Amino acid sequence: HRGARGLHRAIDTLIWAVARDSNFARGFAAAARAYALLPIYDPTSGDTAVSRGIVMATRALSLDSGLTDAYTARAMLYNSQFRWADAERDYRRAVAENPRDAAAHQGLGENLLIQGRVKDAVAELHQATTLDQASAVGFSSYAIALGVSGDTAAAFAAARKGLALDSTTFVTRLALGAVYLFAGHADSALVPLEAARSMGNRRSPPSSAVAAS
Repeated sequence: HRGARGLHRAIDTLIWAVARDSNFARGFAAAARAYALLPIYDPTSGDTAVSRGIVMATRALSLDSGLTDAYTARAMLYNSQFRWADAERDYRRAVAENPRDAAAHQGLGENLLIQGRVKDAVAELHQATTLDQASAVGFSSYAIALGVSGDTAAAFAAARKGLALDSTTFVTRLALGAVYLFAGHADSALVPLEAARSMGNRRSPPSSAVAAS
């Protein structure tokens, strides 16, 4: 269910699980993913969550070197430390281990976009949305990459698809607002961005990405 409360509860439960089975690789990987998501919803968790998550992911991989979830989680955590190359390496390992893992393709695409490799980012995010056509966040990321690439029509289509899949999260509103900005329609961007800010205020601390937009 995401959110600060849900993620803290998830972490507590997963730590309980791995404390009782120190060889539970998937439990360590799941805990790492929860830690990776936590700073988005609880900024006070900061560096502590990231460092603990990396320990959990590395432990999972020491138990199972082919565990896609652990590579993906650790890559998310490396991104939080601006370690783009390390994150890309883990995302690529995740995709190699499981080419049908939509989350790994999405993460790789977002990482490549941050690095300015827009064409490759669009390709990875397209693959992610092909593999998981019910992911609102996936379509939102794809929309932003398309907007950066200049493919305005496709960007709006992807953003609206994400919004149709889930209108309750600020991410889909943020993506639509961003696409309007990339298209040069700043006035039109205000409505979805204001909605994104309002949702962020209700469900978690305001998103820095919303504020920046």
